[in-house]
Amino acid sequence: GEEVAEYQGAYKITQGLLQEFGPRRVVDTPITEHGFAGVGVGAAMAGLKPIVEFMTFNFAMQAIDQIINSAAKTLYMSGGQ
Repeated sequence: GEEVAEYQGAYKITQGLLQEFGPRRVVDTPITEHGFAGVGVGAAMAGLKPIVEFMTFNFAMQAIDQIINSAAKTLYMSGGQ
């Protein structure tokens, strides 16, 4: 999510995460909900188990297209491939 690594989150929710898990697992993403939701969807499709953190719920609604269309429908749209 935004500023979760170096800055440790806007509300310091992710404090210590970077030190514990390292930069390969804790990633600062672009400042666009649509963008980092897409990064999470892509990581999940690659077999990873991403956790995407939105600053507040109303910002999560900016990424609803990635969540509903990309995450939920791609498997079926691709014939399970």
